[in-house]
Amino acid sequence: MTIKTAPSAYDLKMHIFYHNCYMNAGFIPESTYSSHFIPVSPVPFCNRIAAAERRRLRKAVDAKFISGPDSTVSYETAYEFIQECRLQKGYAVSVPLLQMQLLLNVFPDHFQIFTVKDTDRIIALSLTVRVNERVLYNFLPADLCSYRQFSPTVLLLETIYRFCQEKQISMLDLGISADGNGIHKPSLSRFKQNVGGEACVKITYSQKF
Repeated sequence: MTIKTAPSAYDLKMHIFYHNCYMNAGFIPESTYSSHFIPVSPVPFCNRIAAAERRRLRKAVDAKFISGPDSTVSYETAYEFIQECRLQKGYAVSVPLLQMQLLLNVFPDHFQIFTVKDTDRIIALSLTVRVNERVLYNFLPADLCSYRQFSPTVLLLETIYRFCQEKQISMLDLGISADGNGIHKPSLSRFKQNVGGEACVKITYSQKF
């Protein structure tokens, strides 16, 4: 049996309580991942991020890219874009299309697509999940390698952060810092720290019966 827990930042007291319960029940921490989240407050996103990321944000804004929640993009189109971007980096999408369609059918009101566009072309996109009233999960982000000089992901995160402010969501979950094979990726962890992310842990437990 495998149990994948939520990041400890969701509720630290319950995280400790569940950890003790799993250990007492004979479960073993199989994997401990570094996860990051941005606490959402009235502080502007640009004031939370590192100087290098502010420069990239200004560069994307100066390029007049359009960003925001995007209801014009279908989930099939979003998945194709995410898949294309992941393949460019040698990774597969962590969730198969059929499984994502099932999630969308069961929880249609919990998903939201955000995009960054160069005129009409999507250059960055994220599929987010409303976990609960206070947490938004940046579930499947992706950006085109050909636009890396603009780092449109920073503009995308700024847009999602503003959305959280408007909806009174207090935590933007950036997820774990791992590559497509589940191995810790230091460069991704640094990026999340540079955009205001704070570190926590996410543990997977297992037990053989």
